[in-house]
Amino acid sequence: MSSFEPITADLARSIADAVSGVNGVAELHGGPHGEVATLFPGQRVRGVRVVDERLQVHVVADLSAVPEGHTLHEVSESVRRAAGSLTHLPVDIFVADAIASSPQTA
Repeated sequence: MSSFEPITADLARSIADAVSGVNGVAELHGGPHGEVATLFPGQRVRGVRVVDERLQVHVVADLSAVPEGHTLHEVSESVRRAAGSLTHLPVDIFVADAIASSPQTA
């Protein structure tokens, strides 16, 4: 028998807030049909869900906000650290899309 306990609404929101503050993250991604979310009575936390006792965090990267010299892999690791600092669950990061919030200059 597993001793798994699902995350609370407060924890899911805290994870979403922490991840949203990472440089290079534009927003959390809810999936093409809104299926990537943790549901609570009267609310949902988009882009954060638990599957098979692992925390999944789905994000949209902002290429304009990625620190110079950093890769998306490094942004993903920053997201993993931000989320992982709040939970004991293993954290999987999915970069579902990428945007450029400001024009890139050559």
